[in-house]
Amino acid sequence: MKRTLLLAIILCTCLSGMAVEITYVDFPKTSVIAMRIDDYAKMGEAFGKLAGWAGPKGLIGPNTLFLTIYHANLVQIPENPPRIDAAITANIDYSPSKEMVLAEIGGGKYAKYVYKGPYDKLGQAWHDLLTEVMKSKDYTTADKPSFEVYLNKPGQVKPEELVTEIYLPVEPK
Repeated sequence: MKRTLLLAIILCTCLSGMAVEITYVDFPKTSVIAMRIDDYAKMGEAFGKLAGWAGPKGLIGPNTLFLTIYHANLVQIPENPPRIDAAITANIDYSPSKEMVLAEIGGGKYAKYVYKGPYDKLGQAWHDLLTEVMKSKDYTTADKPSFEVYLNKPGQVKPEELVTEIYLPVEPK
C-alpha cells in the first residue's frame, strides 16, 4: 500500500510538473488546549466551541495560534477516520472543560509549506507537501502528529486569501 501510494504521488507530480516551496524548520514544543473530533466536517463547530470557551477566560490573544492536529500517519491511508483535534495554543497549567484535553505538539523537525487559498484545496496542498518530502534526499516522514496553523480567518478575508502553514514531521534518512 505504501509503495503504491508513493508511486501514485510520483506519477502525479511528474504529470503536474508542479513543485512547492517547503522549508525544514525546528518547531518548539508547544502547549495546546484541544477538542477531539472524528470528522473534518465538524472542525468549524469545534473551533466555535473552543473559542467560545477560551475567549471569555482571556485565553485568546494576539499570539494565540489556531491549529488542526492530525494524529494519523498521512503517508498511509488509515482504515478508520483519524483522530483530529481543533486546538489553540495555551498555558498548559490552565484546566480545560471536560470536552477538551491538554496536549503538546512540536518538539522537532518539520517540513513546512505555506499554502494560500481556500480550505477545500488543503488536501491538494498536503499532497504537494508529501510529494516534496518523498523526493528529499535528507528527510523522511516521522511518526508524530502533523498540523495546520491558520494565520487568518474565514470571514475576515476572501477564501483565496486564507493563509495556512502546514507542518509535516520529518526525521533524517
